[in-house]
Amino acid sequence: INVWGSKTATHEGSSHTVYEIEVRVPGQPARMISYRYSVLLAFHQKLLAAFPDQMAGCPEFPKKSAFGGLGSSITTERVRQLTRYFAYTCVLPMADSLLFREFFGIADGAVLYRTVALCPVCAVRERGEVRWHTATVLQKGKNVCLAVACAHGPVDTVLSTDAAYYTAMLRPHLPGLQHEFPLLWPVGLTIRQDQMQAVRAQSVANSTFAIVSLFEQGQFVDDVTVLTAARQAGRKALVLLGGLATDMAELTRKIRVVEKATENPRIIIELTHERLAALAALDDSALLSNRVFPAVKYFVRRGEELQCHHDLVGTISELA
Repeated sequence: INVWGSKTATHEGSSHTVYEIEVRVPGQPARMISYRYSVLLAFHQKLLAAFPDQMAGCPEFPKKSAFGGLGSSITTERVRQLTRYFAYTCVLPMADSLLFREFFGIADGAVLYRTVALCPVCAVRERGEVRWHTATVLQKGKNVCLAVACAHGPVDTVLSTDAAYYTAMLRPHLPGLQHEFPLLWPVGLTIRQDQMQAVRAQSVANSTFAIVSLFEQGQFVDDVTVLTAARQAGRKALVLLGGLATDMAELTRKIRVVEKATENPRIIIELTHERLAALAALDDSALLSNRVFPAVKYFVRRGEELQCHHDLVGTISELA
């Protein structure tokens, strides 16, 4: 990203200064984009809010009062400051975020969030050892893909064929942000505590299900908190949220603690399909109990029901 200079632009009869920025992406032709100072300042403020740690050592952004007319020495200094600013920010990890890449028109390949996952080739197709790998959820054109870094090479799995719908579903669960996606590592996506408490309260009061989280903020919820929430459900069916847990032995222990301490006729454990496969692979899996049932949550757009059915059949086949 290089700031080439500034020029005067006219819009609806009024003139203003815009800054010409060259954007170069490997394998793509260079592009020129132009932004007013107010737009660049708003972008800078969003970066400060979304990535405070990464922005701590950033070169100074030009102050608003420093901007003068086209051709002035102040404008020349301003261009120099912006060049230093973007030369620094474009090499930080946040440059992979959707917020950063969308601003420069290169959203394709943007990192939505980081997580951990099983390699579908090793764990599912080849039925090999269950091993967790670092993974990244990316937006690639209209698709959202899960990229797993495995020893035999990277593996991409399409999570959604509608990136706009997928990201819209994520936004309510990203703490403190409206439409930006920070790099979340190693926890991946986490639901805010106030949201989770509201969901629990509503589920207990208004439905035949009660929702209890077993894994939050990158760690297991303590047994006392889990049992308190589970007992408040009475004899309603319990939905236990496994979240991004990777220790299936500890997850099984948590489920059995709930099972022994409650009289709920049905206990549903909700996990991603690869985590359910890993849970089912344990010799003493909690899924062996006749009161414990697996569940995978799908957000399905109208017209994609058949694809969802295909995915569910595949998941059930692996669990069997």
